Amino acid sequence: MKKIAIFLSIVVAAIACDKVDPVTPPEVDFSNPDVVIPFQGSEEEPVVLSFKVNVDWTAELDQAYVWLSIAPTSGKAGEAAIEIYASENESEEVRAAVVKVKAGVSVLSFDVVQNGVPYLNTSDTNIMLDAAAGNYEFTIQANLAYKLNVPAAEWLTVTEGENGKVTLTYTQNEALGSRSTEITLVPDLSGEGLGKTISVVQNGRAVQKWTKFYATDLSDIAAGAPLRLAVAGDKLYVSNGAGVHALNRTTGEYLAAVALPEGFTVHSLVNDHAGNVLVAGVAAAGADLDIYYLTALDAAPVKLMSFNNNVADSNMGNVRVYGDVTKKAVITTFASVYNYASAHQILNGALTETKQLAMVAGDPSNPWIWDVNNGCVQALGDDLADGIVANGYTSPYDVQYTNDYTSWTVLYDEAAAGNENFPCFSALPVGDKNYLAYVRGAHFNYGLAPDVVLLDVTTPSEAYEIYTLSSSSYLKADQFLGTGATSDVVLAPSADGSIWVYATDGNYGVITGVEIK
Repeated sequence: MKKIAIFLSIVVAAIACDKVDPVTPPEVDFSNPDVVIPFQGSEEEPVVLSFKVNVDWTAELDQAYVWLSIAPTSGKAGEAAIEIYASENESEEVRAAVVKVKAGVSVLSFDVVQNGVPYLNTSDTNIMLDAAAGNYEFTIQANLAYKLNVPAAEWLTVTEGENGKVTLTYTQNEALGSRSTEITLVPDLSGEGLGKTISVVQNGRAVQKWTKFYATDLSDIAAGAPLRLAVAGDKLYVSNGAGVHALNRTTGEYLAAVALPEGFTVHSLVNDHAGNVLVAGVAAAGADLDIYYLTALDAAPVKLMSFNNNVADSNMGNVRVYGDVTKKAVITTFASVYNYASAHQILNGALTETKQLAMVAGDPSNPWIWDVNNGCVQALGDDLADGIVANGYTSPYDVQYTNDYTSWTVLYDEAAAGNENFPCFSALPVGDKNYLAYVRGAHFNYGLAPDVVLLDVTTPSEAYEIYTLSSSSYLKADQFLGTGATSDVVLAPSADGSIWVYATDGNYGVITGVEIK
């Protein structure tokens, strides 16, 4: 930055008998000729440029500047100093000026540079990566020095290139769930408070495809109770207790209301594995629970079975199914208060056998579930011998299993906090595997709810969790509505071989669709 031009001209005239004193060359010693001013300016505390000179000197700017001035502009030989005054730079751009100091025939030019307002930006702060291996590029824009902090992650490599380009190289994620890390941008001292955090999430084979809120996205569906889900063909059906509505199962787009036969009160809405849709109401103690099925939502309903609710002081409902009701299936129902599970064998479209037993209640002082929407029973096969599972809003908050219909064992330790609701199950066979899903429904706006949990129950005694969709990934923190503790879930295959998980929660007024490759 130092630009020195010394022009020395010594004229020696030799005239007979005359003597001329030699010219003293000017000497200028600048110890700090390069001046950098912070963006805040130097009006109150000017930057001082000190120098020594053996002759008188003058100083000037190369042109007039609104933002910059110097003083003094002249001085005597010896120790000298120039004070540089700069106003605040409100731009992110650097600005510069040239100061010229003249000492005799010597001219020293130097630059004054004022930094712009510090910035540290990135093109991405939330990066979503596909499950397959690949590369992802983003850029960092900065006018200051910074450091890129990358936590150790075997699946991710970060490479810094030129012009702020950063390349992420990631391996394939074989798991169902996602994995994540955070990259931080740490500025130098001039950029205090400008640090950035970049979230990097790589999807697993389970990808959340869409989320809708009833109040804003699906206003035709009031977030009432009970919420029930069924899948038939390319449609996802939602019942809110008052009516049935069809959604595009791939996108969640609202399609239309579905007209069911007059007189139907839909408390239960569920599909079997052959695409038949079952509908049923609620039976009070001593009344019959009538269950119908429809081969299509516009088809005439066929009465499948009728079962008398023989559990005192209870309501019976929340119908679930495994198999094909026209051939072989097990239908399950739940009776509240004294918590009875019923399992019904269906052969060739007719009821042939029923098993019934009380559900486990770990707290003797509170052995009941007071509402039919607070408990659920699900078969794990199309034969009674395959067993059933049960859970509800009461201790011990574990997924219970029986296949002898006399005693229960713990199939899966839920480890609930005590305020979650368990009103739903859905089971699906895929090849030689058997899967079970449920929702930790929300009674309140705290606890674990409403996470979606997927279990491998191929061998019930060895059941284990393979995927959990955390509520934090699809809920809004301020979304709790308090409209009713009711949830539902349904597992459905897709033509391309993937599995879809659909889940809904009433208290949060939300419905979501997850595809598992």
